Amino acid sequence: MKPLIFTVLIFLITLLGCKPTECEIAELKAKSDFANSDFKLHSMEILPVENTYFYVLREHYNVKWRFIDSDSIGFFYCYDSIMTSLLNKKLGINLKTRVQTIADSLENQNNWNSNPTFEGGLSEIHKLIRKKLTISKEEIDFPVGQKILLEFEISESGEVINPIVRKGVNEKIDKKLVEIINELPNWTPGYQFGKPIRKKYSMPLIIEFEQ
Repeated sequence: MKPLIFTVLIFLITLLGCKPTECEIAELKAKSDFANSDFKLHSMEILPVENTYFYVLREHYNVKWRFIDSDSIGFFYCYDSIMTSLLNKKLGINLKTRVQTIADSLENQNNWNSNPTFEGGLSEIHKLIRKKLTISKEEIDFPVGQKILLEFEISESGEVINPIVRKGVNEKIDKKLVEIINELPNWTPGYQFGKPIRKKYSMPLIIEFEQ
């Protein structure tokens, strides 16, 4: 029904002998979307794609953010001007200023958006691994300083899960490393928008030993 109403409006304008400009079409589209509570704002792609500003728009004000290409900037500049004006009037606020204020406040909270952390950091993990890893002479079939890449996930509760060796040295040692990673103490989990999330973690490790 929404596309039909919008199409009819464009048809009526054309019928009256006035070819609508791009901005006029954008204005009609914005007003039509607003009337149907389909609130959207636009920009070229911004990184990170998931950020607190977009979160506040979506969760607090039911406004979706859409990315556009450079060819449609003119249309959506007009569209967003009308949509923003209508939203400001409806809400009785300067929407963009209010959203930025809320987003800044949330960003200053502990555990709003953060990566998993381990007490003591990477050096402490390396220390624990080297302490537990035993290698016999028979298992040494790789050069000194061989670099290993470990990958695992930190669950919502901070537990280390699903460890794998992305780049290892040999089957026996790789298996030992997986067992050691499985026994690591819990981490502080990562957070996104104030909620703990499961997150992958990659960790390089260099095996050093005396020959």
